[in-house]
Amino acid sequence: MNNFKKEQTAKRIDYFFFTMLTIGMFVVMFFLTLKQATNVGTGAYHSDILAYMQEVLGEESGYPFPYRLFFWMVRAVSLAMPVEQAMAFTVAILNAVSMVLVKYYFDLYEDVSFHEGNVLLRRLSLSALILGIFTSSMLINPLRMSLKGGEQYYLGVFTGNPWHNQTYLATRPFAILAFFVFIFILKNYEYRANVKDYIVFSVSLLLTTMTKPSFTFVFVSAAGIYMLIRLCMNSFATFKETVLLGLTFVPTFIELIRQYFGVFAPAAPGEERGITLTFFEVWSNECTNIPRAILYANLFSLVVLIIFIKEILDDIPYLFTVMLFFVSLFEAAFLAEKGYRFYDFNFSWGYMHGIFFLTLMSAEKLYRAAVREETEKYKIVIGFLSFIPQVLSGIFYLIRILGGAMYY
Repeated sequence: MNNFKKEQTAKRIDYFFFTMLTIGMFVVMFFLTLKQATNVGTGAYHSDILAYMQEVLGEESGYPFPYRLFFWMVRAVSLAMPVEQAMAFTVAILNAVSMVLVKYYFDLYEDVSFHEGNVLLRRLSLSALILGIFTSSMLINPLRMSLKGGEQYYLGVFTGNPWHNQTYLATRPFAILAFFVFIFILKNYEYRANVKDYIVFSVSLLLTTMTKPSFTFVFVSAAGIYMLIRLCMNSFATFKETVLLGLTFVPTFIELIRQYFGVFAPAAPGEERGITLTFFEVWSNECTNIPRAILYANLFSLVVLIIFIKEILDDIPYLFTVMLFFVSLFEAAFLAEKGYRFYDFNFSWGYMHGIFFLTLMSAEKLYRAAVREETEKYKIVIGFLSFIPQVLSGIFYLIRILGGAMYY
């Protein structure tokens, strides 16, 4: 009974602690987004927000946005406040929801760990780790060595937390929900179908696509590859189960066709449209040292991958996340839009989702190995030491853009 009371007390303290962290992050994101919205054209707080506010107001933005859900949400909130505040509130709330969803699923993963050892310390450290995930960024060289002249931090390197792009932040809670429900489904879909999980997954994937389809491109590709490999390994004995899971993607496919019909429609004379193959051509336009850029964005995740490479096949969620990351990397490297959008590098958004989810699951795997003492301590220490510079870089980067500096 005493242990039960101890666990309940630890849970309440942890929930209070995490609530304070989430509120703090909400305030930071509200302030940053509001500054971005109210400083359009001043040269400070540069972001992608102007076109989004124009879409909310029904004005011509100059960009075709076939994904509308985020704009509808902001428009609804703007009934109660100015559009700048509505944009800031919506982004901050959605970012907070992302943190809460990660906390919920991480607690499910680590439920066994919360019944042994120093329960309070384990809970609080996991909550702090989640904050670290949402504040980490690409490595920033303290000597300000640039990848392409000047003082370039983000461009060509990228991060799982691009705070200048509101639609990326808006789509993330739906992407997180779809991701976690799907990796739970993967454990059992070949044996039985949980209709509730299938519906939640299908709806959440559709919603993230309606908000911004960048996550969907890499996720659907990785899921298809994984399911096809499993089908072949089972000698097609699970064909029915695979098709049943595949049906959950149909609403999203329909939405993608609706959104991107214009990409494949006949172009005007002399204008190209569609998707083309390339070989780092778009990426190299923004970065002259791509291997170093990949290392700067993924140091922690790559260290964790090296530590656990021998057991990757035994951990389905982590295995799928690694697949998701490499699919996002390959799409960024080898795919591009034809025509005037060629150098927009829109496939980099999928890569940034890959960075985020690999960071997310690398942190979870390292934490799990640490509390369950499944791995040599020196490896655990190396793993967490590689995470610290990415978190410190993220805090430094966030402070810079909170002060109005260019996000590049």
